[in-house]
Amino acid sequence: MEIGAIVLPVILMLVLGTFLKSKNMIGSECVSGIKNIIANIMLPVVLFNAISTAEFTGNDIKLVVGIYGVFTVILVLGFLIRPLFGTYGRFAPFLCVSCETGMLGYPLYMTLYGQEGLSTIVRVDLANILFAFTIFLFAIKAAANGNVDKKRMAWDSLHSPIVIAVILGLVMSVTGLGGMLTASSVFPVYSSVVDMVTGPLTALVLITVGYDLALDKSVMVSVAKVSLARILLNGCGLAAIFFLFRSFWSDRGLLAAVVLMFCLPGQFITPIYVSEEEQRKFVSTQISLYTLISIVAYVLIAVFF
Repeated sequence: MEIGAIVLPVILMLVLGTFLKSKNMIGSECVSGIKNIIANIMLPVVLFNAISTAEFTGNDIKLVVGIYGVFTVILVLGFLIRPLFGTYGRFAPFLCVSCETGMLGYPLYMTLYGQEGLSTIVRVDLANILFAFTIFLFAIKAAANGNVDKKRMAWDSLHSPIVIAVILGLVMSVTGLGGMLTASSVFPVYSSVVDMVTGPLTALVLITVGYDLALDKSVMVSVAKVSLARILLNGCGLAAIFFLFRSFWSDRGLLAAVVLMFCLPGQFITPIYVSEEEQRKFVSTQISLYTLISIVAYVLIAVFF
């Protein structure tokens, strides 16, 4: 019953998103607006709150460096196996690495460990955020355009609400200002505001994910190949993290966060960088399929953790 209480609301929100789309009850512009609110307001608030009040240790830094290194190796291997995917090999490496924690991982993790446990997955996700706004962004823009304006890319990254929230959160944590805020008389008011802003996050994210699910049969063979490659590469990456940091796993919340992160689909923003319609169809279908795979993995995590 306890597992059902955790898992069923997630599935129902995904089904609701699909239902709303099938009945044309909300349009794509409405969903885009909801995503903008999530990405530019809710997620930055979640990140700032979780990071600013967290206490980072040497082990956290080691884990971030380790995951960043593993993601880099996976991306390199993805480029090496591009010939296996034929005409879809151009963007296949980017579907094998990094993960959509913000728009999927955080909401799923919060259903397991609550808002108070969010700092655990955020500490782990720092590696993914750093990777997404450095190597991943540089490589996918190069693949899409053939060249990269490094100054423009750096400018855009630094002005991302998510990056700003992470930087400010780290400053608050490192300087001790976050601890001072927690101990101050204004913290209950601050906490209430954060709860109000982020309260609808899980439901809204899952509804938009359900709305965007789309499986195009014409590209399913290639999509299945890339999905299998992602499973194998990320499985090996997860095994490497387990081995390198085997003394860390007494914390089951941390273990669940790492496992969930490696089971998530790639970045939901990936199709934005793909201009050709056939390639975009391939990328979007792969992300949709892997989202379903991730939900299955999430159910297993809920059962065993």
